[in-house]
Order: sequence, then C-alpha cells, then structure tokens
Amino acid sequence: MFWVSKEKLPRRNFDTERIAEQGMFFYPSYKSSAPNHLSTFVDFMKEYLFYMEAEGVGLITLEDLFPYMWYFWDKDPICFTNREIERFIYSINQDPFMRMCIRIFVYDSHYLKEQFGDRKFPDGSSMKDHIGDILEFQKLFLIEADRVCRSNFFRNLVCTIFFYKDDRYDDPEFVDWVWTSNLQAIL
Repeated sequence: MFWVSKEKLPRRNFDTERIAEQGMFFYPSYKSSAPNHLSTFVDFMKEYLFYMEAEGVGLITLEDLFPYMWYFWDKDPICFTNREIERFIYSINQDPFMRMCIRIFVYDSHYLKEQFGDRKFPDGSSMKDHIGDILEFQKLFLIEADRVCRSNFFRNLVCTIFFYKDDRYDDPEFVDWVWTSNLQAIL
C-alpha cells in the first residue's frame, strides 16, 4: 500500500486546491461553487477523477488531498469521517477508475510545512497553523484505508510517503507510526 520516497517535490498548482475553492471547475458549462462539506468535496473529487479518466489520463497524483480533506472535515461537525474515507476508497476502486492509478501523498510535519506552509485554505486560514491536525487526519485516513483494504482487494490506491530530510528522519514519531501500521497491514 505504501511507497517511500526521498525525492523533493516541485512546487506547482494542484487541481485539488481548485476543487476546494471553485468546485467542479473542469466542467466549464456547469455552474458550480466551492464545497462546504467533506461529503461534497469527496463527491467533487470523484467527479474530477471520472473526468480525468474520460480524458484518457492513466495516473492521477493527489498531492494535496489530505490538507483539504482535513479542512472540510474540520468545518463540518456532523461529518462521519470514516464513512467518507470508506466511500472515497470504494469509489476509486470501481469502474470506470479501474483503468487508472490514483496516487495519494502522505507527508510528515517537515514535508507538510515545506509543501503547504505558505498556502491558505479557502476561508483564508493558514495551512501551517494546522500541520498537527493534518498529520492526525492522515493517520485516521490510513487506519480506515487499512481496515477497508484488509477485507477487500483494492489495487487502485497508492500512498506515497514523504518523510526524509537530509539523510535523516525529521519527524521520527510519525515515521515510526507509519512503519508500524504498514507492517501490520502486510502481515
């Protein structure tokens, strides 16, 4: 389920951010606004993936999925987080998505700060103020993904973990947690 990387990520614009701010921007004739709830955000992400698959894209990388999933989860006190995570995992493993690979990035605190420290959420709040919250949300996602994938064979989710800095681990607690949970998942 996990792929570990030591590479540095280039800065670029992410479509997840546009979905969080504009809704379904990829359908120009559709009047859409920004989602207000995690369930709507998940639906918009599924629609975006369907759109990209129809365009013939074979690999989708969702580098900033977790910060925005956390943002909508935090805004929505009635949200059933595990249900939404499960719904997302099941949906990306159904037709028509079976022809493409979906890659989700998981970051330690160092990478979260480096990649998103200067970015803002749609309400104007700073991502850097919520690094710890996003780390905890990633754990919640990975625990639920493990639970779902233990009872189902899903091939269409690759989690790439970024947590290496200058030949050492910058966030050893998170690294230990990821290694332990990944080891439990494959045993």
